[in-house]
Amino acid sequence: METIWKILSCGLPIISVFLLGNLHSIVCSGNNNKLCPDSWMYWGGSCYVKLPGSMTWFAADTACKNHGALIVVPESPEETSFLRGLQINVIWLGCSDTEKEGRWVCLEGCGFMDWAGQGPDNWQGNQDCAAMVGSIQYQWDDRACTQSHSVVCKKPADETKSEPQCADHTYCFVIDEDGRPITDHCLSGYTLKEMKIATAGQCGQACIQEPCCRSFNVRHNATSHQKTCQLNYATRAQVNSDRFILTKNCMYFETPC
Repeated sequence: METIWKILSCGLPIISVFLLGNLHSIVCSGNNNKLCPDSWMYWGGSCYVKLPGSMTWFAADTACKNHGALIVVPESPEETSFLRGLQINVIWLGCSDTEKEGRWVCLEGCGFMDWAGQGPDNWQGNQDCAAMVGSIQYQWDDRACTQSHSVVCKKPADETKSEPQCADHTYCFVIDEDGRPITDHCLSGYTLKEMKIATAGQCGQACIQEPCCRSFNVRHNATSHQKTCQLNYATRAQVNSDRFILTKNCMYFETPC
């Protein structure tokens, strides 16, 4: 049955309803300039811009912040693929271990890392900043922060200018064309945190309180009658379609659109 992406106003205080669309990304408006400034690119709810030339990591940090943004940090394999499509050989990433060797801290993101080989090696003892490198399949490598590389800045899209949209602290779930909830599909492979719950509302509250939560699964064990909450650091629109899979007794929810 073919379905479309649409927000329905249903008057519920906690949950809004949407129809599932065959889209790789959520496009809330036909004009991305509404969502991002001129010359910025839109993908997966964020805006990106490549700055001219190359610069050190610290200069990149300052330059991106001057744009109200941060040095990009990919949060999923799909976002890595998007950045790879820019065809830039070396891109600074907003992660470093300048404060304590071996303890990598990112300016944003939820823990996703994709280091090449055995991970950062701190070669020559001064490689404290992360970069994504085309010659190693766009995996991560540690580099000296004083090197000059290309810079991509990232900031949230202005979703308030797009339609449709959800109110604060509402969540969306999936229904079919006849208005029936699709209860046996969930997002797989992007779990941030898992916990036992009594109600789906508890899972929603946990997602609100977790800064990295973008969506959540509620799983029901038909034998024990226990419910499990899985907080996800991505949404269906940000991942490949094969990650939204048939999962018995599982229901998927998203944070505000």
